[in-house]
Amino acid sequence: MRSLICFGLFFTLCGCAAPQPKMLTKNVSDSEAAQDNAACKMQSMMNSSADWEYRGTMFEGAAIQMKQNKIMELCLQSKGYK
Repeated sequence: MRSLICFGLFFTLCGCAAPQPKMLTKNVSDSEAAQDNAACKMQSMMNSSADWEYRGTMFEGAAIQMKQNKIMELCLQSKGYK
């Protein structure tokens, strides 16, 4: 029974840890894209709190990660990436 719980937990956590989508735009050098990515990553990492309904629950970490991913995506879109 314990191994079944560990197996289910493993696949649940793997599903939550989806890789960041690579966003591309035209006429941007690799170094400029890396700088934009770093700036957006820093902005997304400034958010380290979950919404009130997830605070103190086992889903708090996943909620924070989802908010950070959304901030990262919106930041890159605001810089012209698709």
